[in-house]
Amino acid sequence: MMRLDYSVLRARVAGMQPVFFALFAAQELPQRLSDMWCRAYALDCPDNDIVAVDLDSFTYLFDLKHERNIAAYGIMGGRNWGARDHVRMAGFPKSEGKNYHRGHMIPHSGHGGTDINLFIQQGSVNIGPFRELERLAVAHSGSFYFVRLVYSPGSSSQRPNFIEQGLFLNTTPTRLEIRSFPN
Repeated sequence: MMRLDYSVLRARVAGMQPVFFALFAAQELPQRLSDMWCRAYALDCPDNDIVAVDLDSFTYLFDLKHERNIAAYGIMGGRNWGARDHVRMAGFPKSEGKNYHRGHMIPHSGHGGTDINLFIQQGSVNIGPFRELERLAVAHSGSFYFVRLVYSPGSSSQRPNFIEQGLFLNTTPTRLEIRSFPN
């Protein structure tokens, strides 16, 4: 997995007051992260067609050529109490067997939808350590949450090999939590 260096962004938000973080998260952070993720993706998959899709308060980076997600990010807006649309989730993405789930990049509990928000995720990660940061993100409205999916070089699979999950917590002081999981 190509590990990205978030140290500059970590230093930038360290000690930042929530009001200043809110501006940074809305104006500067999305572009910095998108650029970094698209460059990293293009190194392993140079023949791509990446688009950014804005849905509600989240943005999804999607490779049209390989029909797969690259990343999703946005500012958390509190808890979603609505029911999941299980019918909508039923057919996509295709299953990789009983050990995999149709995971949400942006958690359903945080207003993440279906369709472009779904990816093939190892079940033990989805209901285990991945959920910890999801819950923290949902509990901290105004925080900036992201998921980056990493694929094997040259692969056209829709199942990522690694998942990178991050949360810029809108707390005093602002801090960045990053986690990576094999998939």
